[in-house]
Amino acid sequence: MPPRTSRHPSPETTSPVIQTASQSPSRPPDVASSTERPTKRVKYVRKACALEIALATVVPTVTSIVRSLTWTPRTSPVAPNLASTLSIQHALASSGIDVDHHQHSARASDTSPVHSADAHPRHESWEIPGPSTMPSPEPDEYAAETAFTHPVPALGAIFANQLSTAGVEVPPVSAAPKRRPAPDSEGHDPGFAPGPQTHASPATSVASHLKPPPGPTLSVRCGLVQCFLPVPARHDQYLDVFFSQVNTFAPCLNENDVRRRTSIVFDRAFGFSQTSSPTPDDPILQVSLAPYLSLMMSIYACVDVIREQSATTAGYAWYRQAQELIGRRQITTTGSDLTGIQILILQSMFLWYRGNFDSAYAAVGRACRLCFQHGLNNAAHWTAKTPFRVHMRQRVLWTTYCMDRRIALTCGRPYGMHWQDVAVGHPDALIDKHVYLDSPLPNPSPLSSLQPYLSEHVAFANFAGRAWDTVSCPTVQFNDRSEAIERLDVQIEDWVAKFEVAAELDEPKTPTQKQQRLVIRTLMLDLRLLLRRRDMLAADCDERCSTLCGEIACSLVQSVHAASYEVSWSLSPYLKTHAPTVLFSPIIALATLLIRNSTPSDLLDMCRLRFKQATEVISRLSPYLPAAAHVESQLSEIVRLTNDSLK
Repeated sequence: MPPRTSRHPSPETTSPVIQTASQSPSRPPDVASSTERPTKRVKYVRKACALEIALATVVPTVTSIVRSLTWTPRTSPVAPNLASTLSIQHALASSGIDVDHHQHSARASDTSPVHSADAHPRHESWEIPGPSTMPSPEPDEYAAETAFTHPVPALGAIFANQLSTAGVEVPPVSAAPKRRPAPDSEGHDPGFAPGPQTHASPATSVASHLKPPPGPTLSVRCGLVQCFLPVPARHDQYLDVFFSQVNTFAPCLNENDVRRRTSIVFDRAFGFSQTSSPTPDDPILQVSLAPYLSLMMSIYACVDVIREQSATTAGYAWYRQAQELIGRRQITTTGSDLTGIQILILQSMFLWYRGNFDSAYAAVGRACRLCFQHGLNNAAHWTAKTPFRVHMRQRVLWTTYCMDRRIALTCGRPYGMHWQDVAVGHPDALIDKHVYLDSPLPNPSPLSSLQPYLSEHVAFANFAGRAWDTVSCPTVQFNDRSEAIERLDVQIEDWVAKFEVAAELDEPKTPTQKQQRLVIRTLMLDLRLLLRRRDMLAADCDERCSTLCGEIACSLVQSVHAASYEVSWSLSPYLKTHAPTVLFSPIIALATLLIRNSTPSDLLDMCRLRFKQATEVISRLSPYLPAAAHVESQLSEIVRLTNDSLK
């Protein structure tokens, strides 16, 4: 393993004999000509450099050996030995497959973002799109059964063996899906993961030159960082899509405030209003505007990642600019400015819908910490805040809360914000376009997209947190797990029943409200499937569990498939991006039932129909949306085997 080196060394501390990332780790660089006799100082420096290289090479190896000797797998439900290996081993053993060899093969081919299967943990590659490769805290040994891609790698082998036993001829199991190519031809060394490792700011760091995003742009400098903004007309289009789609489902920004501040940025940068023509000069903005420029770039990235564009590069150039402008140590942690938290919310959403789950989990975790540092979790300290600022703090806090729980559930890891740490009321049902900075708040409106959606989303977040606390947490006793699942599932089912009754009595007033109700309902159904995934995949799964999971999966797929043929679907990029994330579990459930062929005939016919509908929705979206492309790559082998069994 090459030695760890600083990606952005300080000019004052950089020495010509210190090894850089581009040099060979086998020996230090030459510091004197071969014809010159080295001085004592040069010899000393060479020895010191060699020692540093040796330590950098040996210490990580020794550390990994010690960890492998001292770490003992947990016996809790989250450890893979119980989360998936118990059920998978049982199925493999009953099918005559060598369990130890199968486990080794499955881990060797696992490229999911939740598991790191290399002999040496890989570090996050920020220049390559696709599933994250950032290693887990305990690689291959810490992934709850609720993880988004959890036991998919082994399922392909299990299904293939079951089909062969049943006399169905299937082609060999194909290799694991490959990562997509890098969006840029040249390499990129941002120097942070996910924030910079130095205290440098845009004004003090080495001048950075980034590749401009696709489309017409305007060049601007912030300190020494050269970045690009969309032309005014394109910028307005970005904001229109963001506030009609993204912000209605993650309401962390106020539209009027954002438009006012971005207008100021364009005016300071180019000296013209958004209806005039730009000047040919390359303007320089104050470094103090870097955080807000980063927020603007994050908005552009979120819009691109949910719009039908190239699934490999959508929004990535904007995201890189945002990271270059502001990093881990430049985000403010005090005061009333919530820009840092808003940046992290948007970036975690971008990374999540792009398939970089580990990075999204890290980003939303930092957002939770900043909420605590800003005091957003305790409204008792807001006595000096204006009504507008109180309203926005409520929105930012609860959006972070929901995003944290949902991403943690996706990754199968603990969440960062606990219910007992929050003493904040829910925001009123206001129409965001009628809310202005430091002005009296308007009256609540039934046409608001903020409520009751946000409160319903918080209810889902609470259920997701309880799923971790009572089912997947390492301290949960194995014998208590089944009872906890039953209790939680009954409560979710009861909540959904009341939700559907209320929806029938109170018809949605706007198309957005209708989409929000679909999002909430599908999230709840998906959570019910996740709770029972381990039991469903077990070889001894009973008929009651199979029937229940089949009915839930069919109901979820039917809702999404019907929505995909409505007129509003083409104008709903967020809903299109949401669909693949909630179709993942139903496809696994339906594939399991179809291959086992052990459910009642009437339900089996329905499962066949819903399975085809679910895969159809994914295949229609995968060429354009990163989220759909990621789901399709993860499930390609399972879908192929299931389709072979249906022929």
